[in-house]
Amino acid sequence: MSGSCPGPDSPSPLTGRRLSLRYRFHVAMSRSLGIGGDLVRWSAEELDEARELVSAYKSVRHIVQLGRLHRLASTRHGPLGAVQYVDVATGAERSGAELIRFGPELPGPLDFGSVFLHLKRLPAGQS
Repeated sequence: MSGSCPGPDSPSPLTGRRLSLRYRFHVAMSRSLGIGGDLVRWSAEELDEARELVSAYKSVRHIVQLGRLHRLASTRHGPLGAVQYVDVATGAERSGAELIRFGPELPGPLDFGSVFLHLKRLPAGQS
């Protein structure tokens, strides 16, 4: 699957695999977001979810495209993959390694699950 396009509608006509819209968007959000599939056939719920995901991408686009990428875990070495993008403009960097051990529960029962987290530093004195 390309990092620039969520790919065809699900299930895939080539593999028969069911990939959630969220997963396909998360893959596409790892680079420059592109929309694939037959939008006319999407349900109102899928279109609403797509709007939310486009909005989420817009909030981190500058970090994904101009920031520093760290690969925290690879599916070549285990069942999970994880990446971390760092906003180099702010100089703020914190390790995402803890998320691998204590991260959120992945959705199912799809072939692939995906979670998008945008962590922001709170101003001093806020919690």
